[in-house]
Amino acid sequence: MVSRKRLITLIGVLFLVPLFIAACGGTDSGNGGTANAAPTATSAPAATPLPGHHGVGEQVAVGTTWMVTVNGVKTSKGGSFSTPDAGNIYLVVDVTVTNVSSEKQPVSSLLSFTLKDTAGKEYDESIAPDVGKPPDGDVEANNQLKGQLVYEVPTDQKLFNLTFISDLLGTDMAVWDLSA
Repeated sequence: MVSRKRLITLIGVLFLVPLFIAACGGTDSGNGGTANAAPTATSAPAATPLPGHHGVGEQVAVGTTWMVTVNGVKTSKGGSFSTPDAGNIYLVVDVTVTNVSSEKQPVSSLLSFTLKDTAGKEYDESIAPDVGKPPDGDVEANNQLKGQLVYEVPTDQKLFNLTFISDLLGTDMAVWDLSA
């Protein structure tokens, strides 16, 4: 069930995502979505997934439309144009979404992905183009989109859950356990 606050946020984002995509130069539904500048990063240790959850590197079918893989997780202190607040760091989650349906499908990092810590605190995606490019746009049938989700998190928080929801109703989802 989608909360009222999340539904209002989702509706608002539906209007902002096309503007953001246009401002960033369009979509990349083919080979990339990698950032121009490599972030200053450290590799995260692998989390042991909880029952029903998935781990880094595991390709997961989400409904009948998507195959999603969390390729890796690292932290970053930011880049030239974006830095986290004092006491925080960027958590950069590299993902690949593959459209396994027979029709073009939209994907939005803001609508499709949610990051929470183990206490249930939800983190908003950060706009940090010099740290990572999110997987946003239309994905043609049998094609994929790779990108980075960037979240500003406290430096002392190490364990997270990343959820991918295949549609606005939240009927099909998958959860990955992540370590920073």
